[in-house]
Amino acid sequence: MTKIDFLFKEDYLIAGVDSGNISNKITYIDQNGNVASLNIASIIGENAETTAEDMPDESADKSFPDDMILHLHIKSKALPKNRTNSYYTVGEYAQISTNDKKNLRETSSDARDKLGNEIHVVTTLAGLALAAWKSGKTHTVDVPLSFGLPIEEAKQASSEKINLYMGEHEITAIKGPYKGKTITLNITDVQLNVEGVTSYLALAFDLVDGEVVETEFSSQIHDEFAIADLGAGTLDLALYDENGLNSTKSTNHLIGTNKYIDLIMKEAAELKEFDSIRARFERVNKTPKISFTREEFMRKFIKPEIDKMIIKPKYSPIFKATWQSKTADITKIVDKYTKQYAEEVKDKVIRYFVDTNVGQMIIVGGGILFAYQHLAELKDEDCLFPPNIDQASFFTSKAYLLKNIIAEIEKQSIEA
Repeated sequence: MTKIDFLFKEDYLIAGVDSGNISNKITYIDQNGNVASLNIASIIGENAETTAEDMPDESADKSFPDDMILHLHIKSKALPKNRTNSYYTVGEYAQISTNDKKNLRETSSDARDKLGNEIHVVTTLAGLALAAWKSGKTHTVDVPLSFGLPIEEAKQASSEKINLYMGEHEITAIKGPYKGKTITLNITDVQLNVEGVTSYLALAFDLVDGEVVETEFSSQIHDEFAIADLGAGTLDLALYDENGLNSTKSTNHLIGTNKYIDLIMKEAAELKEFDSIRARFERVNKTPKISFTREEFMRKFIKPEIDKMIIKPKYSPIFKATWQSKTADITKIVDKYTKQYAEEVKDKVIRYFVDTNVGQMIIVGGGILFAYQHLAELKDEDCLFPPNIDQASFFTSKAYLLKNIIAEIEKQSIEA
């Protein structure tokens, strides 16, 4: 197949967006025609009207990447009516930079609707703007947008809500490496996908140097199969039978990693090693609480050990968390709650095998990484794990991107 020319246009950005309750994953095409991904924690600082000069020049966390300093001025009709011209701090930077914590918002562990939710809108626009800047875009770019919703929410989504993002959105960087730059995202088309349903595309196909290629993994996928997408807020189960997607038997459950990450952080904060830290809070009449976002907590204390385990399957992870000046071993706590999460997932997966009579289940989503040591035994239950498991959290956004590219190819061939 020849290279897809439209991917290289200067005033064009094609992306897939997987907006989750821990983070918003954006997969896009870089200047070389290759797949690139970024993620932004699902947290925003509202009314962040402070100017760049009023804010610290550097993040309090020296390891914090400069290009994730997201203090933005956003003009968009997709925002709530009283905020269509507003300032926000976005992602982990909101947690680091916002002094007024009452204006700080993170998605709750039991968040239901995504479409139109302010946090999802802001992180989506911020992610697209960041992708544009990282790709060398400077002014106005046309964006065909591909995003997804949990199966049950997608079934009820109105066309008005689906087209929420249509039109122009102006984003200006207030500080950071793109300080002073403004990008206008002209969203020309909106494609709604169902979470879990399109994930197989990211496993069966890839994009290399602007060319769609089939992966080796595709040969392992049966003609009839199911997909389990393990997300932060939901577990999505989609069935492909001889007639294609079976929408009747495809569903989702409110089982996600958010709840268990919250429980880990809460119990970790109660360890005796942190007695003196909790006492400081109580001295000023405040409830002791670890002030990390889920994304930050996972990035600092959980993911490094999981990465080691993926490289060396026999490795026994040791999880440690640091709160202010104290550090504690939280291995038993992490093991307890990742096991509980895995048991919930395994129960639904096994029941789905029985109820649908499907012969193969493909496991995708960030939940694989969260509870990998306990979910690995699903390999003995006709479950297929993707080879590049370290990229599991980006499978869905990559699938949305690939479906977007296919739709654009078809659209241009019709117009021609």
